[in-house]
Amino acid sequence: MGETVAVSEVPHTDIENEKQFVVSSLPPDIATQFQKADFIEIRQGYLPDTPPDPATGKGRVKGARIREETKPDGSVRYVWAEKTGKKGAKQETQRTMEQAEFEKRWPETEACRVYKTRHYLPLDKSHTIELDVFKGGQADGKMVAEVEFKDEDDALGFSPPDWFGREITKEFSNRKLAKGDPFPPQELEA
Repeated sequence: MGETVAVSEVPHTDIENEKQFVVSSLPPDIATQFQKADFIEIRQGYLPDTPPDPATGKGRVKGARIREETKPDGSVRYVWAEKTGKKGAKQETQRTMEQAEFEKRWPETEACRVYKTRHYLPLDKSHTIELDVFKGGQADGKMVAEVEFKDEDDALGFSPPDWFGREITKEFSNRKLAKGDPFPPQELEA
């Protein structure tokens, strides 16, 4: 019989509207803000995909993401998430996990992991920049700025700050990076 693991939070589903931008460097005023910003350390891994039904070829399910988030005070939160839908506007279902469940599942993610520090920078009254600085591997020290929006109209009306590089929303994902895809270049080659 399987081990029962308590879940501390009921799963909830949200529509996630976001845009991502590659960032090559921070201007001095943003670098100062960055040094003082709230942040969390993240280690996240992706569970293997569920294969499709051999008879029909349908039913493949992307593996869930599991994440450990550590705050500067040492408090830790464990999160299970599944995302579906198109890039930019995705349905995300997540729940809090117990540490025991996370530690039990973590070895399954060995081939598909990302480590990063996420800094929270206020952008305006309605938006916060989540600035991820990656650790290790081919993405070490590279940065992605992500902004989440209340809806698609809000996202369409967004004008990024000058220091954001090109938008990479449709080509980049942490899952792809964890699987070994190259980090997106700052500029596309002509």
